[in-house]
Amino acid sequence: MGEEILKKINNNNYKIVNELIDLIIEENIKSEEELKEYQDNLFKIDGKLMNHEEEIDYCVKTILSTPASEGLFFLDMQEVINFKENVNSLSIEEKNKRVIIIYSLMNLDMMLPYDAYKLIMSNNL
Repeated sequence: MGEEILKKINNNNYKIVNELIDLIIEENIKSEEELKEYQDNLFKIDGKLMNHEEEIDYCVKTILSTPASEGLFFLDMQEVINFKENVNSLSIEEKNKRVIIIYSLMNLDMMLPYDAYKLIMSNNL
């Protein structure tokens, strides 16, 4: 899986690609299905899985409640602030993509690795 992702690396996604490869290696994930299962397990509460929109909403709430770090570059800080101010006007697809980017910018643990993988492989991240 890691080699496939590396073929899609570019200036805009290199940090997310590296985080994803680290996760795949660390968790010994061998397939797309295992990556999906890993992501699903992150959002399992009392044996019940959240649906995809609930997963994204959970991540948005985390971003909104986490102060932007002073260690962020100015442009990254602006990206986080802009997201927080405009999150309610974004489509679910755009929220998903932006959540992945913001989590990476804020150095938060990747919560949507399967989604990140799918976006990278389709050249949308």
